[in-house]
Amino acid sequence: GLQPQMFRVCACLVLAREAGAVVAPLRVDGLVAAVFSPFDEAMQLNLSAVPRQWEYLRSTSVEVVFVGGTTGESVSLTVSERKALVEAWVTQTNA
Repeated sequence: GLQPQMFRVCACLVLAREAGAVVAPLRVDGLVAAVFSPFDEAMQLNLSAVPRQWEYLRSTSVEVVFVGGTTGESVSLTVSERKALVEAWVTQTNA
């Protein structure tokens, strides 16, 4: 399964890149899932869905999650929403 240390590294790299920092390439082995940012019916970020996403991904042998990256909806989120999303994933994977 996903190791919390690896997840923290992935999440920090995403946030660092958004802040304009120069970041060394990340080498990742295993299955990586670009997760969708969960929204409710009012199109508000729904962080309560993250635990269900995590449980499903763990059951399918995903080893690394890429949060707020390649699925496209992250550009519609504010910086504070993107940080909250990453924090929700880090909290969940450390639970």
